[in-house]
Amino acid sequence: MKTLTNKIIFTRQVQEAHNQTSKEQKKTNELASNISSIQNSGMPLKEKFKLSNFPAVELSLPKNLKELFHIKNKGEINKEITVVKNVLDEKNILTKSFQASNLEDAAARVITEFMRKSISDNAYNYMFTSGTSWKDISEKYQEKGLELMRKISKENISNLRNELKSLDNDEKSFLDSILTVKLRATHASDANLVNENDILGIYSRKLLIKKNIPFTEVNSTRKDIKCLSNDDFVFFSLEPGEDFKKPSSRFGSSIYSIDINKPVFEQVSCISLYDQVTKEPPDPKKYIHGISREAARILQKKDPSICDFMFFGKEMRTGLGLYLLKRIRNIPHSDRQKILSMKSEHELNSVINGILRPEIKVPKYFFSKEYTAALFDGNGGFLDPKKTNNKEYMLDKVATYYKVLAHASNNLKNDYDIALSAVNQNGTAIKLISDELKKNREIIMAAVKTSGMALRFADEKFKVDKGVVLAAVHQSGESLEFASKSLKKDRSIILTAVKTSGMSLRFADEKFKDDKGIVLSAVHQSGEALKFASKRLKNDKDVLLAAVQNSGQALTYVPKKFRDDKQLILIAVQKNGALLRYASDRLKDDEDIVNKAVQTHLTALLFCSNRLKDNLETVLLAVKHHGKALLYASKRLKDNDIIVSAAINNDKSADKYASERIKKTLLLNKL
Repeated sequence: MKTLTNKIIFTRQVQEAHNQTSKEQKKTNELASNISSIQNSGMPLKEKFKLSNFPAVELSLPKNLKELFHIKNKGEINKEITVVKNVLDEKNILTKSFQASNLEDAAARVITEFMRKSISDNAYNYMFTSGTSWKDISEKYQEKGLELMRKISKENISNLRNELKSLDNDEKSFLDSILTVKLRATHASDANLVNENDILGIYSRKLLIKKNIPFTEVNSTRKDIKCLSNDDFVFFSLEPGEDFKKPSSRFGSSIYSIDINKPVFEQVSCISLYDQVTKEPPDPKKYIHGISREAARILQKKDPSICDFMFFGKEMRTGLGLYLLKRIRNIPHSDRQKILSMKSEHELNSVINGILRPEIKVPKYFFSKEYTAALFDGNGGFLDPKKTNNKEYMLDKVATYYKVLAHASNNLKNDYDIALSAVNQNGTAIKLISDELKKNREIIMAAVKTSGMALRFADEKFKVDKGVVLAAVHQSGESLEFASKSLKKDRSIILTAVKTSGMSLRFADEKFKDDKGIVLSAVHQSGEALKFASKRLKNDKDVLLAAVQNSGQALTYVPKKFRDDKQLILIAVQKNGALLRYASDRLKDDEDIVNKAVQTHLTALLFCSNRLKDNLETVLLAVKHHGKALLYASKRLKDNDIIVSAAINNDKSADKYASERIKKTLLLNKL
């Protein structure tokens, strides 16, 4: 049933967006929503409930009940069951025609809720008492664990209601959209989270460690754990609507989606509207097109509090809507009206995830049979996990983006057509195909022609195949690294490789590093390949000139005796004046060399002789090209009006390097 904003009392819980039939309600509340199975036999319900005129009904409890939660007083379960009896009696629901299965469901739901709350209380208590960021919160309130989370949520709702006061019609309409749109919790992972019974199961980091289940630790930093102690929760993102919106995730290639109108979310979960550790919220301009810079700047300011944007259970949706209204009210009117008019699923997603970074936390673990799954295709789209063995479907997807092949079934990874389609886009796709197809020469040739580095993933027999290796190094000289030892001694292979990538000289057999023709080809392509030339050729003037002409940086590999060679140094500093540092002291005092150097890099003046740092012509030339070069001028010239004026004309910030006399003059002129 739609909840109108003009009927909302903000201290109450928001109603569910849609009613459910009794059949749907039964399905929604199956224990599989948070417990994998509850099927073993227990005491007949008529004994537990002390009923005499009802058929024998067995109360199903989970086999691993003791592992899931700890209750100090075992009588608490009996107490809960008695509550069920009293409630049922008071409402006159139990009649002689009452079906045993309905009675079992009702009892199981109450016990499941009790179990959830018992387990959740421990997780919340651990978070609030162990996390350093919660110290002030735990000292402020008497409540602990789950009750403290409820308290914080209710206070936040109340504070938002008081701050917002009355809503205008546009705000009411926007809030209606938030309250009625379908919201889904999404979780991305590379782990296999679905068991053989098709049940989605996710454990908290703390529980994974306890159960000795391996996981990627980079997703939970030490800072998170120390500050927040939230490692006993399962995390979800939030998206509106039916379809997946987020095109990728750093947490994994599989994504799972669950409607938040589920008991586990309504009874024990909470939401933080920002990442509570990361200081930087999202950039609204990347998500909400057309808003002003001023609006983006205001919306990007994160609430300094750690808990003012936290909401619990059924209050999550209300808190989200009210908090968004609070943030939107502070931006310019035209931007505010634009955002308030955004009500479609995709528009609401842009607003929610463009201003906030919602994070739903479920204590301890999450189990459900009711979920939607998809695979990120790596190209902004999604794959249906049930069609990864459908050739026509996967061929179409792979043709769009080769990395989709990673999600294909083993059968299709061995399909020639699909493999060829993938490697024709990017040869490195061969690492995704079957071992059998890695032995297919046609596939490998196609792969190395599009990406020579694909040779790395080819079967060993192709690394000694001259035709394949020649094709590979022609596309990427660096692929020479993966050629066989014998082919690294083949001159035609090496020559082809260094002409494509001079730096591939490092993978060549030693004899070619002393081959002038090979080395010249290499340094013509990349001057820095001089690094891998033999000692003899590093002293060859022809090789040195070719290298420095290609890249001044090659000067770093030139022997010291050539650093006094004016021809070499002049070529180098014309490309990069900072290379003057490698010149001999004699050339650092050479006006021809230095005057060329100061024009290409501001630090050239730093490396020249003290005589030239005090040379008016040289320093003037330097500051005209790089105002901040004034920093390296002599003390005398820093007090020269002509020099300082030229420097400031090039770069206003150069004034800080002027003499104190000139600084005072500049200050007086400003006044």
